[in-house]
Amino acid sequence: MSSGYATWPNYLRCLELHPSATVHARAAHLLAGNGRTAEAIHHYREALSLSAACAPALDGLAWIMATSPVAAYRIGFEAVQLAERACELTHSEVPEMLGTLAVAYAEAGLLTMAIGTGERACAAARAAGEVELARHNQELLALYRAGQPRRQVPGPASASSDR
Repeated sequence: MSSGYATWPNYLRCLELHPSATVHARAAHLLAGNGRTAEAIHHYREALSLSAACAPALDGLAWIMATSPVAAYRIGFEAVQLAERACELTHSEVPEMLGTLAVAYAEAGLLTMAIGTGERACAAARAAGEVELARHNQELLALYRAGQPRRQVPGPASASSDR
């Protein structure tokens, strides 16, 4: 388990005292990063039940549904809906969320949209000075242009790695 997982008891305590969309989304991100995908999905959904406008929860759940190595978790068109809503809420200004939308489009077989959105994600990352994210989005663009979706590699950090 990654060292960040040591904060899990703190999240549990926060959720007991004050269950909020933000804490559920953060807990889900931590769980996803530790390969606990089913639990992460549960917490992302809890976050969204508390606030349908929680962009980090929309984005995190969309990422899992678009890239999971577990076919049962991959639901491309739902990933698209979630990622589109996250981008709408953030005015398409968050490069990582644009990247998630591109990945979701690719998973749903909407490759032309994946390419266009991936290009926007690259430009947004460069404009924000996020060089590594821009490079990563360029790599993803090559997949979309080859007609392939993005898949996580099975393993302990598969749900949130390489974002």
